Amino acid sequence: MVAEFAGQRTGQPPDALAPRTIAYAALGVAVAAYEQWLQGEDADLGDLLDAAMRQLGAAFGDSPAPEAETALAPTPLSA
Repeated sequence: MVAEFAGQRTGQPPDALAPRTIAYAALGVAVAAYEQWLQGEDADLGDLLDAAMRQLGAAFGDSPAPEAETALAPTPLSA
């Protein structure tokens, strides 16, 4: 589904490298946000997903996402 959307946006078929890469990057970001959510008692999954996607966008774009930095700070593991 993400690869199809990315393919339409880039003018490429969904099975081309760029749309697949975008889709797998989005999947990785979603998994990272989900794992962060599992660790945080007061974490909100929607907020984490939003912050994580903004962080990914900032990594490839021109606009920074400062709120994503603090929202994705790792939760320390107990010893």
